[in-house]
Amino acid sequence: GSYAFSGCTMLKEINFSDSVTTINSFAFENCTALTSVNIPGNVQTIYEGAFYGCSGLRTLILNEGLNTIKGQAFMGCPITSLVIPDSVNTIDVYYPSYQTWHGAFEGCKNIKTVTLPEGLTWIESSTFKNCSNLETVSLPESLKHISSNAFSGCTNLKNVTIPKGVTSMYAHAFSDCTSIESIEVPSITLLDAGTFYNCENLKNVVISNGLLEIGYMVFGGCTSLERVTYPAGLIDFGYKQ
Repeated sequence: GSYAFSGCTMLKEINFSDSVTTINSFAFENCTALTSVNIPGNVQTIYEGAFYGCSGLRTLILNEGLNTIKGQAFMGCPITSLVIPDSVNTIDVYYPSYQTWHGAFEGCKNIKTVTLPEGLTWIESSTFKNCSNLETVSLPESLKHISSNAFSGCTNLKNVTIPKGVTSMYAHAFSDCTSIESIEVPSITLLDAGTFYNCENLKNVVISNGLLEIGYMVFGGCTSLERVTYPAGLIDFGYKQ
């Protein structure tokens, strides 16, 4: 159940039986001695905060069969790389209180590479926020939406290819990604407020046909920006907040 092993600071190993289908909320929260976890394919859902605060967890293996990863599930864990299996169709966000939310891998400062599965359509709010060592992320062609603060504060992220099927990018999705130098925005109608705010090394932006509005402070603080190519149909620059 929830909080089942919360704060078991001497727990070093977990062997999941074949009958386990869910890992409940905050089940292994603050199990600081855990260094490696292998989630078997019979586990379908990892609930919010399941491994939150496992400050020694560096190796995470997720297997085919997993469907859902809830918000804050691995928040703050020092995982070094992440491959999410194709069976995963939902990476959720957790709202502990009004106007407070946490992403599934928020603050995982040691992650360098992330591979997301084909079939995933939505990257939820703050999913990879403040993953400050993240250098490479592989986004699936199936992706449609990138939510607010999804990659905010990923200061080592240099190259991002936004799939052509993406139709919306929400507020501050890539804000404070200070290593990004160029970006091509696909055919979406709105760049929401602060999408690339404070990307101080961003030099070149290409915006595809279809964009109608560039929101408030989208490129605010982009002090190296030299060139922006935008479509003829653009009707509104920097609408009010």
